[in-house]
Amino acid sequence: MKKLQNLLICFSCVVVLVLSGCASKSAKPPALPTEKSAQKMSPEKLWETHLRYLQKMQNWQMEGRIAATQGQEGGNASFVWRQMGESYQIKFFGPFGAGSVSVNGSPKQVSLKESDGKVHHAQTAEELMKKVAGWHVPLTGIRYWMLGIPTPKTKVQAQHINAKGHLNQLQQLNWIIDFSDYQNNHSVPIPSKLHMENGPLKVKIIVKSWKDLSAG
Repeated sequence: MKKLQNLLICFSCVVVLVLSGCASKSAKPPALPTEKSAQKMSPEKLWETHLRYLQKMQNWQMEGRIAATQGQEGGNASFVWRQMGESYQIKFFGPFGAGSVSVNGSPKQVSLKESDGKVHHAQTAEELMKKVAGWHVPLTGIRYWMLGIPTPKTKVQAQHINAKGHLNQLQQLNWIIDFSDYQNNHSVPIPSKLHMENGPLKVKIIVKSWKDLSAG
């Protein structure tokens, strides 16, 4: 149980660390089409515009819940995640009934502080995951999947785009990701429910709120 709980926490560490390492320092997201103009665009064109916009997004805050199961084991936690360019802060509340956990980092280092005060440091999230959970899982794509887009420069095994130009399902890096719902915040369509599966490991993320902080 403890091993899976730590894996879930580190799973989220990978999300934020990869995002911080890939954020653009100066480029601004392109303008999104208006509701009227979007009605005249094909799903493929809407998808291209949506993809370009989210690839440039770098300042935002997200709140929600994350849960993981593997066989009979499982755990869940609430989270508040604030991303500002290449730096981030993410807090987990009541993870698995064990109190709060905080994660801070940059592309060069990531640290995790447990509820008992114990702190773990590593240069990369993958290294931290190996140290804390004892698992080696290639999760670099998750940073992009959280925003509803594929990992760039990586083969897409399969994908399905709906009529609104959003991903319904993606298969990449041996993961199957279902995007069951979207929410619009500041006119940006962001997945509100994700189901990810890689063999026996299943992860569910529910996004309760998401804010674009680039203008603030």
